[in-house]
Amino acid sequence: MGAIERHVPKFIIEAVLVLIGSMVIAIGFNGFLLPNQIAPGGFTGISVIGSELIGWKPAYILWVLNGVFFLLGWIILGKSFAAKTFLGTAVLPFFFLITEGMPTLSHNTVVGAIFGGVFAGCGLGIVFLANASTGGTDLIAMVVHRYTKMPLGKAVAMIDGLVICSSMFVFSIEKGLIALITLFMMIKVIDYVQIGLKRKTAKNVMIISRHQSEIMAGIVNKLKLGVTRLEAHGGYAQENHGVLMVIIPTKQFQRLNDYVLSVDESAFVVVMDATEVQGLGFTKAREL
Repeated sequence: MGAIERHVPKFIIEAVLVLIGSMVIAIGFNGFLLPNQIAPGGFTGISVIGSELIGWKPAYILWVLNGVFFLLGWIILGKSFAAKTFLGTAVLPFFFLITEGMPTLSHNTVVGAIFGGVFAGCGLGIVFLANASTGGTDLIAMVVHRYTKMPLGKAVAMIDGLVICSSMFVFSIEKGLIALITLFMMIKVIDYVQIGLKRKTAKNVMIISRHQSEIMAGIVNKLKLGVTRLEAHGGYAQENHGVLMVIIPTKQFQRLNDYVLSVDESAFVVVMDATEVQGLGFTKAREL
């Protein structure tokens, strides 16, 4: 969001993300989950269960529960977070109300579980990108994430699993098991939105060659890439030698590999996926 933030205040961007995320969740809820009696965990799941038991609209149940837990965010996560949480806790039930008359998008329970999870996970992931919450157990998940560094997807899963187990007693064991599909989809999509959209796909390339100096010079001067020389000790030959390590965007790998083999066709090249890369050349621009 760096380029946008230079022209639009950060709090406005984050507020828009909360609104978009809440709307996406509401569409998934009323289009897939509620019509198929799927309680996906969290206060959303509790609202499905509560609606069945006491007849209240899910939106009203959410407002009551979120009002109580709003204080938790204020105390633990600060005023700024609480302000954005207040927005989420207020607008999510509102979007639930305005979308409750929408047509059911699938009467197939499994399809509803899958796509309800996709919508809910995408919406929550967008809200989390704003460092905010829609209230309830995802707020608790953010507290757990802050103090334990547990991935948000796993924190949500741990807490929401209890709600899903409760739904088995209200609806049926089968509906509870199907809700696990929704939870699984939510975990995957939340983590993808949180990490995948920001991830710079890259390769970690390790190069061992007897022409190391020439290769290293070419990487720097010809390919204009960074390279690090690591000291290593060969277990078979019992010799000290260097290993060149290059972290590059995936699209540049073939260019590097072709150059290395052109210098030394017997070079030993190990390629690994770098699942997340931060720093100069990836998340920070190089200075010209």
